[in-house]
Amino acid sequence: MTAADLDAAMATGAPSEDAGPPTVSAVWRRMAERVTASWTTAPHFYLSREVAAERLVAWRAELGEDVTLTDLLVWLAARALERHPEANAVWEGDGPKRVKEINIGIAVAVDDGLIVPVVHRANELEVMAVAERRRDVVDRTRRGELRPDDVAGGTFTVSNLGMFGVDSFAAIVNGPQAAILAVGRVTDRVMAVDGRPVVAPAMTVTLSCDHRVLDGARAARFLDTLVTFVEEPLRLVT
Repeated sequence: MTAADLDAAMATGAPSEDAGPPTVSAVWRRMAERVTASWTTAPHFYLSREVAAERLVAWRAELGEDVTLTDLLVWLAARALERHPEANAVWEGDGPKRVKEINIGIAVAVDDGLIVPVVHRANELEVMAVAERRRDVVDRTRRGELRPDDVAGGTFTVSNLGMFGVDSFAAIVNGPQAAILAVGRVTDRVMAVDGRPVVAPAMTVTLSCDHRVLDGARAARFLDTLVTFVEEPLRLVT
């Protein structure tokens, strides 16, 4: 749905004797404007991978209930971006610009739209610090208490809809960022291990990219590194 669609809906909503004219919140309107701008200006392409998640799930259980899979994915994505700085970039003016800081946005659904608070310098934080920062900004997002700095400076975004039972999806790039990672739910799936079928936890991740900033080969190399980290996360902490 575009901003124009929203305006048309407001003007031509179904008549009702009791209901007043339909309204759109400022948050929803801003979201509509941003996704419309991204969709109509950024040439999107998508890369998907099925990822073994058994070790990721075990690591989360070891860390405790205060840590979510999203926290771990933010932490792992930050380290993958360190190794692939071309993916930690934005489209600025007439060309791509690499950004020194790794600031990862987390897509958060609220009653009147979608907001993306940012975990700044995520690559410099330990896992528990990422979890603490995520809890803080998500709680304040839902209370409507975010500060401008909380949503500024993002260089990459993670959007996880697994908690809603979604298996996979492709997200719209959060411009001017180069890419966004869409994460589906973890479920038991039949996977080939050493040539034999094994039932194990897995999930599907999809990387949406702005082709002006990333080409297919560079995006694929970044995604391959991230998948490797997700499947063997303890390599980074031991």
